[in-house]
Amino acid sequence: MSKEVIVWGMPNCKNCVRTKEWLSENQVPYSVEDLTEPINSGALQHFKSSGLLAAPIVEVYDVLRFDDWPEVVDTWSGYNENKLEEHFA
Repeated sequence: MSKEVIVWGMPNCKNCVRTKEWLSENQVPYSVEDLTEPINSGALQHFKSSGLLAAPIVEVYDVLRFDDWPEVVDTWSGYNENKLEEHFA
């Protein structure tokens, strides 16, 4: 399974920086979305309603699927080294 990572973060967020550093150090490609941008307000409300209240919100997708929509395999909030290792170590 090939995985894609989106780190939904905020400016000046120490846990966001730690998460991105871990991913970079372990050569895991990722993209970043800023939760404070107005275009992401719908995503922010979705995360809050799902109980994900701490930045960053990390989404891991399975991108080796036969349809056009990748499957979310895991989502969590905050810096979580155990989750990062579970998926990428």
